[in-house]
Amino acid sequence: MQGLFDEMKSGACLVTPVTLSNVMLWYFKAKDVTSVVEHWRMMRQSGARLSAAIYAAYIDFALSAKQYKRVAVVFEEMLNNGSLPNSRIYAIFIQHLVDNGKLDAATKILELMQTMHLVPCRVTYKTLVNEYARNGDLDKAQALLVEMKEHFHKPTKQLMPVVRALQAAGKIEEATALLEEITAVSQLNFDDKIYSSDEEYVSDSECTLSEWRAISCLHPGFDVNAFAQVLHPWEPRMIEVLAQADVQWEHYLVMGIFKRLKNIDSIWPFFHWLKDNAGFKHDNYTCGALIHRIFKSKLNLERKAFLVKELFEGLRHENIKFTVPIFNTVMRYFVAAGEGDKALSMFSLMKDLGIEPNNISYSLAVEGCAKNHQLKRVTELLQEVQLKSFHLTSTACAQYITCLASLGKINDAYNFFCHMRTLEKGCSSVEYKAIISAFDRARDHAMAFQMYEEMRAAGIEPTQDMYELIIRVLQQANRLTEVNVMAEERRLLSFFGGNKKEMQEKLLQVLFLLIKSLKPKKSEKCVPNAVI
Repeated sequence: MQGLFDEMKSGACLVTPVTLSNVMLWYFKAKDVTSVVEHWRMMRQSGARLSAAIYAAYIDFALSAKQYKRVAVVFEEMLNNGSLPNSRIYAIFIQHLVDNGKLDAATKILELMQTMHLVPCRVTYKTLVNEYARNGDLDKAQALLVEMKEHFHKPTKQLMPVVRALQAAGKIEEATALLEEITAVSQLNFDDKIYSSDEEYVSDSECTLSEWRAISCLHPGFDVNAFAQVLHPWEPRMIEVLAQADVQWEHYLVMGIFKRLKNIDSIWPFFHWLKDNAGFKHDNYTCGALIHRIFKSKLNLERKAFLVKELFEGLRHENIKFTVPIFNTVMRYFVAAGEGDKALSMFSLMKDLGIEPNNISYSLAVEGCAKNHQLKRVTELLQEVQLKSFHLTSTACAQYITCLASLGKINDAYNFFCHMRTLEKGCSSVEYKAIISAFDRARDHAMAFQMYEEMRAAGIEPTQDMYELIIRVLQQANRLTEVNVMAEERRLLSFFGGNKKEMQEKLLQVLFLLIKSLKPKKSEKCVPNAVI
């Protein structure tokens, strides 16, 4: 490997960030610490912009060496250089936290990364689900399994510990259902090789080595990257080119091409060519990939909604067995876009097709209706939620509290908050922020302060995005000492030259949570301002 790498550097080959990060990863796996450090210094001295994958490889090495201060420094450098953490870095953080018995901190980081609109990889879910199952918390393990499927991650044989844990707990039906899903994935050609590899959490911008290997084994000389590039832009001649291509359209190959087709003008006709001309049977995963591209495109909202509707109507005649996550994906987008009516229409379509909505579906429906101030519909949905013993997400609860308060129904908002607090799930900082904001806007400063004190008594600390609100509440209560303490905390976060934004503060929260959980001694303070 070293010889090939040296030959690449000395020849005319372009050494990409993918290769550089993989070289560091191989040094690390070979336990060649000296080469890891030398490779890192060589890259930094070259002046090249380091990718998130390269930072991930080095951070993994530093965490394994328990060099936590260096991790903080490198993390800050990465952010200052304009590289945001990808799912691989979060997977590394969570794996190290779980290995050190810090499961709660690992779960908190999973929640934080999703508030920054980053989808966790399957490796992350596998790590957490297996650990919760090993600890006997099967309810949490199953809840994470549902969340994992919401992101279209397939259960593989790496989740067999969960199956055994469910069987041991007498949950035979749940164990059998999960085992059937795992078996279905394992029976796909080469699928197990693809989805169980170490590289599966590599981002779209990096080469997925396992996928390349699997495709190359069946199609020598076939370059999936070059093939995807040929399909863009889509032209009439593409139909003839595809017809002449000697390619066996397996599921993993189609997904690999979909991942590389960034333009909706290419993936949409290719999707339908596969169905109409190649006899390919689309499923929820290929449909989910197409929907993802539709929503990420630059089309206007009405055009996106039209394409999604056309997709569903067309596939209903193909006998595709739709699942809940694909509907939730569409609902989630419409709710975020403020189109509660469109989200509710998807919710109704799901029921019309005989598909049972889950708690996430109901949460999205409640959130969408609350944003549109449709209180009557929210009341109906809440009654269904209660009958099904579902728990709404914190975001949905907070949106309903905000809706009631904005309509002047502050007492109803408070009563709903108190009800949610009595449930087993309890309330998080999200619900507390909503109710404190409601009383603050109503100028009921006494109740706002009371809610703040109850939040702290429950062991919930204010999040970064609550600071301005909490400082205002404390000032109204004349608690100047606490105001000064929080102001000092803000000053310590003088990151990015003092230009703090919500996401940047959340990134710092991830870093502080990681270091605080892993550092063995309180005396070893970790302040991310040193220079390597």
